[in-house]
Amino acid sequence: MKSGTKFEKLTEKIFAQLVKQPDYEKVEHDIKLEGKDGPRQIDVLITSEIAGMKIKTIIECKDYKGKVSVGVVDSLHSVMQDVNANKGVLVSSNGFSSTAINKAKRLGISLYTAHEALSEKWKIDIEIPVLVTEISSVNANPTFQAFFNKGDQIHRDAIFNVNDIDVVKALANDLKKLSSDTLAQYEKSEEGYCPTEITPPFYIRDINGNKKSVDNFLINYEIKKKYYFGYLNEQNDVTALRDVIEGGINIVFKTDFIIDYKNTLKRIKKEEIPSVGEINIACITQPEFDDYQIKSVEISKIG
Repeated sequence: MKSGTKFEKLTEKIFAQLVKQPDYEKVEHDIKLEGKDGPRQIDVLITSEIAGMKIKTIIECKDYKGKVSVGVVDSLHSVMQDVNANKGVLVSSNGFSSTAINKAKRLGISLYTAHEALSEKWKIDIEIPVLVTEISSVNANPTFQAFFNKGDQIHRDAIFNVNDIDVVKALANDLKKLSSDTLAQYEKSEEGYCPTEITPPFYIRDINGNKKSVDNFLINYEIKKKYYFGYLNEQNDVTALRDVIEGGINIVFKTDFIIDYKNTLKRIKKEEIPSVGEINIACITQPEFDDYQIKSVEISKIG
């Protein structure tokens, strides 16, 4: 496949991934459109339907060693008029001249550069850090005061079921709602924490299933975490489309590498996490809570 065709296919792939309504938007490569002066070859065509009206966007791809000149902008504008296109887009591998940019702005033509992370020729020129924070274990220690009569008995597991709710799962549900930014505020609770699912009055059940009131129910816990770090640019099937006129960049990637983060990213220590810029991806794994420890349970006995 020729280099120019590969770049066209890359452009088609990126725009197809950015389509928001696949049922109403179609992205095609190497299409012939009938124009006033005969058939015209279109590198990438996007056809969409809005309120019963068909919209045609034609995309011209230029894999040049240098910047695209103003003449290419003029040429695309001519094709737009010939095939009655609603929108024109130019995609370059190496940018545009200042006169091309000014002319495109005046004619309403969009300008982009297309990139592929692992391609030496079209690589992304910004590093995008990826940090996965894994909750590896939680030491959960429920504390409360229980008031029993003489002869009352409870199962050992009863202390982990307050108001008939598994206290560890309730804690896990709260932690799962945290973002990577707010997790640091909840790494440790020495003063005690009450899961939002469990509200007073508190009770547990004895071996006969009878409710026994308890007071001052709280969980002291400590989260242990692991960190995995890498760069999006180092992953497979990562593409980008940079808007030359408006600024900004669309980055498209599959989440497979985040799901398989233990194999695709490097395990590092907390103090080794590098400072990152404004563009970064931060994730937190949902805790399984299959590794918790019991340290203390406070019980006051009456009778």
